[in-house]
Amino acid sequence: MEPVVGAWQRLGTSWSWEPSVLGGLLTLAAAYAYGARASWRQSPARAPRWRALAFLGGLLALFLALVSPLDVLADRYLFSAHMVQHLLLLLVAPPLLLLGLPLPLARALVRHPLLGAIERWLGQPVVALGLYSGVMLVWHVPAFYEAALVHERLHAAEHLTLLGTALLFWWPVVQPTVATAVLGHLSAMLYLFVASTPGTLLGAVFTFASAPIYPTYAAVDDPLGLQPLTRGAWGLTPLVDQQLGGLLMWVPGGLVYLLAIGLIFQRLFKDGDEPELVPTSERSR
Repeated sequence: MEPVVGAWQRLGTSWSWEPSVLGGLLTLAAAYAYGARASWRQSPARAPRWRALAFLGGLLALFLALVSPLDVLADRYLFSAHMVQHLLLLLVAPPLLLLGLPLPLARALVRHPLLGAIERWLGQPVVALGLYSGVMLVWHVPAFYEAALVHERLHAAEHLTLLGTALLFWWPVVQPTVATAVLGHLSAMLYLFVASTPGTLLGAVFTFASAPIYPTYAAVDDPLGLQPLTRGAWGLTPLVDQQLGGLLMWVPGGLVYLLAIGLIFQRLFKDGDEPELVPTSERSR
């Protein structure tokens, strides 16, 4: 019992206070506060407070993924923890951050020369979907995955590309009144269904693999002394851990897409035969 208690204590103190990550989160929060305040002053009736709560939820998801002990578990010990981290970066933080943008602020962002160009070129649904799926698949190739665990800069690039392509992917779904390319209801549901396929396939591969795929999680190296907890108390052998990670990618990940599809399906009945998510006149305001 004593080794397990000690492992819990060490895990509880293993927060990753990386200055670049903290600086990025604080900068994002400050920029949002400044832009949202201006938006609320201009159009208070069209800036509900729940948007601020959604954005705060997105920041919290990033904080949990990149600063909390989850980051240490993901980098050194548990493939399943890494999958939770990826779910936060791909499926939780991006839609919440985008949902939190008041419409005047979202429109101001796409009027920015650089951000607007990125949105027009890379925010096209086919392009965004291809980048989103491709980046996710590439980073799960064992050679690239292991390299990112070893090299800090490559690891940072992994997180940035996952988050960046996820923001592009969710943009036309979460902010349809601002997106350059508007998806109709049926197109949006198909878009989300196709996007769910790579994660489902990867989850199945990890769940049914007969041996660990990534050597890092099969190693006996234990720099922080957490294996009495991870492999002992939790019973997460390398193969069980991998199977759990696959199930997390497969089931909860799939449920996020299903929830988004369900919300669009509900809007389809609410809007009747309207082919777009919102009227064109609304987008031009």
